[in-house]
Amino acid sequence: MKTQILAAIGETELQPAAALNAALAANDRLKYAFSLLQMAVDHAGHPKQEAETLKRDRVACGIDDPTLDATVAGARMAGASCRVPGAAAIMARIAGDMRVMAAPVLATKGDGMRVRVEGVLGVLPPATCSIPRPSPP
Repeated sequence: MKTQILAAIGETELQPAAALNAALAANDRLKYAFSLLQMAVDHAGHPKQEAETLKRDRVACGIDDPTLDATVAGARMAGASCRVPGAAAIMARIAGDMRVMAAPVLATKGDGMRVRVEGVLGVLPPATCSIPRPSPP
């Protein structure tokens, strides 16, 4: 948001710093999203155990979506896959935050890095699919 405001008013010297701050915030949101998904898969495999919400983490990283607090408890196994409530929105958040996190690098590294970022985004599971349960170590 700050980056867009700075661009709109023509401020260019502060744009890299704002993009870096936005990338750091996106990194925090990504850590939360991946933790949420991991906990959902774990809970789906052990549904009798109490489910955590990660609410404190969600609030700390600035995500104002309390529906995410029920994600872990609502995860269920469906064969060898895990169905996670709100998976489409979570995957969209992950893709968006990955782009925000990459923006400062893309501003200086050009198209080669853009191809790498899009390659990583291309292997994210589709928002409508279920998450495969990982094999035990």
